[in-house]
Amino acid sequence: MKYKKVVLVLIILILQSCNVGTTGSWKNENIEKEKREEISHLNDKLFKAVQSNNITDVKSLMSDKLLKQAGSEADKIITDISNFVKADNYKILDEIQLKEEISC
Repeated sequence: MKYKKVVLVLIILILQSCNVGTTGSWKNENIEKEKREEISHLNDKLFKAVQSNNITDVKSLMSDKLLKQAGSEADKIITDISNFVKADNYKILDEIQLKEEISC
C-alpha cells in the first residue's frame, strides 16, 4: 500500500513539472518566413481545390478532428462552399499562427 502511495506522489510531481497547454500566437509579419511560405502554399492549394470542387484535395487539407466532426456531411459542405466561391482570386486579410505544446 505504501508503494502505491509513493508511486502516486512521484507521478503527480512529474506531471506537475510538465508544461501542458503552453501556447503561443503570432500574427502576419511576426510569423517565421518559412512558416508564412508554407501557409501561403496551403492557402493556394485549398482555394484551387474548393474552386474546382475537388473534394479529395480539400479533405486532404482537413485535420482528422475536422473530418470526424463533419462526418458524412463533409462532401456536401465542401460542394456547397465550392458553389458559393466563384471568384478566381482571393485576398488574405490576416495570417495567424497558433501553437500549443505539451512538454515535460
